Amino acid sequence: MRKILTLALIGSAGFSQMLFAQSEEIDSTEEAVALEEVIVTANRREENLQEVAISVAAFTDEFFKDSGTTNLKQLEQYTPSLKISPITDSRSTSIRIRGIGSVGTNAGIDPSVGIFIDGVYQGRAGMSVADLMDIQRVEVLRGPQGTLYGKNTAAGALNIISKAPSELFEAEIEGVLGNYNARELRGMVNVPLGDNGHATRLSGYYVERDGLDTNTVTGADVNDTSRYGLKSRTLFAMDNAGDLTITLDYSQNDSTCCTPDVLDHVGDGSSLGLGPDVYEAATGIPYDRDADGFDRKIATNVDSVNDVKVYGAAAEWVKELDNESVLTWITAYRGYESFSSWDGDFTQYDAVDYYTDVELDQYSSEFRIASPAGEKWDYQVGLFLYHSSMDTVSENGFTELTGSLFGGGFVFPEGTINTDTNTHETTSAAVFGQANWSFAEDWKLTLGGRVTYEEKTRVGSQLASGANPLAIDAPPIAGPDTISDDERDASDFSPTVSLSWFAREGMMLYASASQGFKSGGFNQLRVAAGVDP
Repeated sequence: MRKILTLALIGSAGFSQMLFAQSEEIDSTEEAVALEEVIVTANRREENLQEVAISVAAFTDEFFKDSGTTNLKQLEQYTPSLKISPITDSRSTSIRIRGIGSVGTNAGIDPSVGIFIDGVYQGRAGMSVADLMDIQRVEVLRGPQGTLYGKNTAAGALNIISKAPSELFEAEIEGVLGNYNARELRGMVNVPLGDNGHATRLSGYYVERDGLDTNTVTGADVNDTSRYGLKSRTLFAMDNAGDLTITLDYSQNDSTCCTPDVLDHVGDGSSLGLGPDVYEAATGIPYDRDADGFDRKIATNVDSVNDVKVYGAAAEWVKELDNESVLTWITAYRGYESFSSWDGDFTQYDAVDYYTDVELDQYSSEFRIASPAGEKWDYQVGLFLYHSSMDTVSENGFTELTGSLFGGGFVFPEGTINTDTNTHETTSAAVFGQANWSFAEDWKLTLGGRVTYEEKTRVGSQLASGANPLAIDAPPIAGPDTISDDERDASDFSPTVSLSWFAREGMMLYASASQGFKSGGFNQLRVAAGVDP
């Protein structure tokens, strides 16, 4: 279990706020210019960003058009403290805010930064690698967001909001051509369905680019781009029964990513004592020691594979009551498939084998009721349910070549490949609430809390192939065969409190304290015998 508590004392003013919105002239006589009002939903209700007591960077649709930003990875260039690293494949993407995050390479470990697309939680950071399609706004929330956003937001959250279907016909298409034979096509069409407010909105993208590098061993172009995605959002305006929005989406990435360029050769080789000279002598294949990280050439005996599919369906029902309170119910299914493999030694020798296959299915449902905003007292309360099932298979180890060289060929004469197979199940339930008390004209006190209960199970095995005559326990590649059947549960109370002072128009000062929650997981990799995974 991991908890993070932060304290903040921050001033918010029009001249210092991190906003990426178009400025507009509000007084041509005095040539005074002010930032356009930006509406965000960081507190799960629409509010002026300058009145939100959270450290938020908000990016509007105009920013994405002007900057050419099309995915979250590019967004880190404009966001202090946000770092997104794909490592060796999309599956292993690690997202960090203020330096806090989790490794993405171990499927048994949950992320520390939550990603929400149209209110739907994404169970793995690798599910966010698709391009941003028809986006209204992206909000980067820094610090623990446990009260309103729930599990795995100990470091912060990324809140992504798509454009909603509207009653007006709209269409947009955009094309990009670039070097390395880059081709990008993006489009959107919004179509009204009759005169009753029904509408459907379709969007998609297609991106191709030749490889940035050439593999001198296989002759293939690598580190290329090949991805596409489609999304539909259909609004059913049901009068007194509320509005129902159905969202369907699918994205796929087949890029050969992400083989690194070698910058320099330092040292005599691996900790096993098997440097390039040893492989060169054993195979007769010369090792290129003239590294140049900028020559667009790599040398690996196999090309990387990075196949990712993300898809899902969601239903959002919104109903305004007679007293102007709003009911919101979001229920969703998300699917995620990832197969990745790469040359574990990053050389032209067949020395190390590595691949990972992941399939995840998740279901979530959230119900909220929010009172009218702007009153002396306003509140929101809700219930959240979540279940996921994830199957993973990974291989990691020495090939027969390395086995014949290591320890004179007596330790692992046939090489050793460890295969770990795991099924992870997670069930989570939470109740939450937050209230604002405007106890004076210029003061507001916010109190909130979330109670979470979570259960996790893991059934799996660690099986090593190849002879091991010395019975060496050498995680993560060799050791006795093991079968795992583990379970754990955790509960948590995540509070938040903030005090806001509206010092003058356009300036708000606040102090806040909040806490996030992340339950423990199960180590996907082989560990030494007797060690708790």
